[in-house]
Amino acid sequence: MQNNLTTLHHHQRVNLHTHSWYCGHGRGELFEYVDEAKRLGFTALGLSEHCPLPDHKYSSSRMEFHQLEDYMEECRALQQENSSLEILCGFECDHHSDYESWYKETLIESRFADYLIFGVHYLDDSYLSHLPPTKKMLHAYTNLYLEGLQSGLYHVGVHPDLFGNFYVEWDSETEACSRAIMECAVENNIPLEINAHGFRKRMISTSKGKRYQYPQKNFWLLAKEYDVKVVINSDAHAPSHLDLANNGSYPLAEEIGLTLSNWYIGTSSNGEKILEVEK
Repeated sequence: MQNNLTTLHHHQRVNLHTHSWYCGHGRGELFEYVDEAKRLGFTALGLSEHCPLPDHKYSSSRMEFHQLEDYMEECRALQQENSSLEILCGFECDHHSDYESWYKETLIESRFADYLIFGVHYLDDSYLSHLPPTKKMLHAYTNLYLEGLQSGLYHVGVHPDLFGNFYVEWDSETEACSRAIMECAVENNIPLEINAHGFRKRMISTSKGKRYQYPQKNFWLLAKEYDVKVVINSDAHAPSHLDLANNGSYPLAEEIGLTLSNWYIGTSSNGEKILEVEK
């Protein structure tokens, strides 16, 4: 780490998971998120629209491919106009081996984006919540998430416990898969995200009562056993979502006793963005 080129940002003053109207299921203009972040006293804001794909896959819940340049131009303009707030221009990607080279060559090597985060939202072209609650689907999710952690493409693995959308019971299978994700994240030095958006969604019923789809408390209880870097992001889909004061994410981390990581964000001598997480 080149500390002379980077600035430490406290985790409570950073959000790097942000969506706007561009994704088709969010609200608000990018500048409204910037204004809200400044109002809240943030030191850094990451704009991370759902990344479109060249074959238009998942386009029903992603920005249109033709909007890619407009989105990045708007992000870069906001960077130039707001010296008091560190703004990063990035994407949330759906990890899939078919798109690894495109992500790498188009978004990273060309320095088109400052950073990438990833999640798994689809299996067999179906959204997770539409999948049957089978061990086969649970392991397919886990294997794809492990591939994302191992790919070297991403700065953060987001909502790793999203399998709770379809596999509603906590059992030996979910524990084994969760441990595999934790171990892989540690091995590849990739932070995992407690995702605040889950607290805004409806709860689901299990044999042990109602729970949030995610974050899953049982998943994060396991994090105490691993030297995994844990971050909290809003996954904002409206400017008001940036304020986590009345959200359950920080109370969950405090209840479990997790130590949250801070962010190093800055610019190197060659103009490349630096984004790292301090354990």
